[in-house]
Amino acid sequence: ILTQKLFVNSLFELHSDEDYFQFYIIGLMFFFAIISHLLNYSSKHISYLEASMVQRNLAEKTYSRTLNLTTSGSSKTNIGNIISLYATDIVSTSTLIDDVFPNLSSYILPIVLSPFALILMTSIDPTWIILTVFFVLCINSLMSIRQSRFFLDHKFLAAARMSFVNEWIQNIRAIRMLGWIKSMEARIQQARVNETDNRLHMVTNGSTMNSISYSAPFFINILAIFLLIFIEGK
Repeated sequence: ILTQKLFVNSLFELHSDEDYFQFYIIGLMFFFAIISHLLNYSSKHISYLEASMVQRNLAEKTYSRTLNLTTSGSSKTNIGNIISLYATDIVSTSTLIDDVFPNLSSYILPIVLSPFALILMTSIDPTWIILTVFFVLCINSLMSIRQSRFFLDHKFLAAARMSFVNEWIQNIRAIRMLGWIKSMEARIQQARVNETDNRLHMVTNGSTMNSISYSAPFFINILAIFLLIFIEGK
């Protein structure tokens, strides 16, 4: 931000053709951009490594606890729930590390810091900009609450589907003898449809959140330019 401000100021303060200050500023901007991308990719790489370690450790602990289940504990937990733990829950827990934290630095921080950058670069009243940032954060907060509900429903729907599949496989002989194959397949298919619909809503809501977060700084900049030109008159 400071290099951009210096570059804009240099456009109005250039008095000689031998003044190469602008080129130094452009070189600094390019250097900082490269450093920013390197830090961004490094943080994502570290996040993926940490998520893999967390996922492996959770799988090992869950497996050891499964082997040491007592008779009463085994009766309360069916095989479908245990499989759901390995297939969905353990994988989803690592999402906090490899997805939420990197996106926090990539999307949320620019939205929060943009008013301070505009105040530093211009002399406009930051009230409308701060209100816009607050409005964007409120929208994303409401959508994140909705996303958490979709995510929780996804856990229950996946566990229910795995339970139906496990019951079908374990009792396939009795189901065939009683002629319940069609009804069991219909239950599994309906569970899968419900899970897919919930997943579709979850992905759509998450993509909308990401698009709002990514584009919010640009709209804030447009609002700042509008205020600077049409209200401040400078």
